[in-house]
Amino acid sequence: MAGLTWVIADTGPVRMMGCTSQGATAVQYLVAASSHVASLDSITGRLVDLDPAALVDIDASGRLRISTLLADADVLLALGLAGLAVAAGDLERVPSQCCGGCGG
Repeated sequence: MAGLTWVIADTGPVRMMGCTSQGATAVQYLVAASSHVASLDSITGRLVDLDPAALVDIDASGRLRISTLLADADVLLALGLAGLAVAAGDLERVPSQCCGGCGG
């Protein structure tokens, strides 16, 4: 009969480029359709490099929709690294609609 294995892990805050995951709240950002010309795969890849739980898609209005724990400046950095030049004023921050059910 196999025994149970207990793992004791450090539960301190995890830093991800300007974001502290402990106590952080997911934020949703919208970027106007005219602003995004980089590929969705490239944008997703750069954001996930900084926040593995980030979600990226295009909403019904054609806007880029990002859900992440990253701070505004880090989202802009990731978008720039993906080849998408977005000014701070073009990044619309909206309340997250995340229920936490998926763990993302």
